[in-house]
Amino acid sequence: MPLPVVTTGAGGLPVVEVTARALPVIEAANGRGLRVTKVSNGFGLPVIYSGAVVITGPLVSPANMTSNTAPAPFVASALSEFSGGLAAFQPFAALGAGEANSWVSGTGTLPQWIQIDLGSAVTVAKYAMTTRNAASPHEWTAWTLSGSANGSTWTVADTRTSSLVGTNIRRVFDLAPQRTFRYWRWDITATSSNQYADCGQLALYGP
Repeated sequence: MPLPVVTTGAGGLPVVEVTARALPVIEAANGRGLRVTKVSNGFGLPVIYSGAVVITGPLVSPANMTSNTAPAPFVASALSEFSGGLAAFQPFAALGAGEANSWVSGTGTLPQWIQIDLGSAVTVAKYAMTTRNAASPHEWTAWTLSGSANGSTWTVADTRTSSLVGTNIRRVFDLAPQRTFRYWRWDITATSSNQYADCGQLALYGP
């Protein structure tokens, strides 16, 4: 089946859609990976964004939280929360959910942070984040991911800046080296609005 190519940029092959038995790709970011939105007829890999990182390890963070403290042993928290419906646990409530499963900071002051306590130490090799599926999301443009054994002393595991903004966009990032911690926290220092911080989903993956 031919690929409907729109343009090429930085060595990549941006494609709009392939309707069956293939990967529908929107763009290749700097020639490093394929950004995929959907598979129309179910014969393919429904990955939204892969910046040269392929997820092969297991999901080690929760995707079934119903509150900031359930189910045990997981505990989600944030520096601030906009409301109970946009609480810290929402990015860990359901992978693939829409706007309802989002965290939004309670104030427009940066920096902000969101954190997950996994209950025990786990090794993380990759993590994924999905921007909020909302009319006016506050996408992260600068952040760090840190880990801790006790929830008070933190070690920076990854530092990122990004200009990729938009609604419901999933990005995957590699940790090099892999890290093992019980607590994981994202510190957001800049967003697309330079005010509130929010996100749709967060996920940690093992090796």
